Amino acid sequence: MRLVKGAYWDHEVAEARQHGWNVPVFTDKAACDRNFEALTRRLLDARPLVRVAVASHNLRSLAHAIAYNRLAGGDDADLELQVLRGLGDDLAAALAAYGMRVRVYTPVGELVAGMAYLVRRLLENTSNESFLLAQDQGVPLAQLLAAP
Repeated sequence: MRLVKGAYWDHEVAEARQHGWNVPVFTDKAACDRNFEALTRRLLDARPLVRVAVASHNLRSLAHAIAYNRLAGGDDADLELQVLRGLGDDLAAALAAYGMRVRVYTPVGELVAGMAYLVRRLLENTSNESFLLAQDQGVPLAQLLAAP
């Protein structure tokens, strides 16, 4: 089972507001991160009934998956980590160098939808909420690693 953390909320928020619906996605990053980590633990606890793959470019989210997998008695080979080609290449190489199972994926489909997808990924990976940007700005590591 593949758990994906991505920035799809713009479209869903706009559509929900147009129709007067409740917004169906997390609009607060900390809430999204907490939910993602809870779902990661739930999937890892469901092994061996499921094979778990976690897709994210968020370093903390992937580190959480690795740490919880090990804490739960899983072998690194029991967990697959996934990143997007072109945006997660360095991360994929670093994870693979540590012996982690890594899959690099590329979206396929219609040109306009594909371009929108890539733009969202670029915005996600260059946001002001970046872990590395915060560290560079002097935010203490303990604060950056604290649970969301």
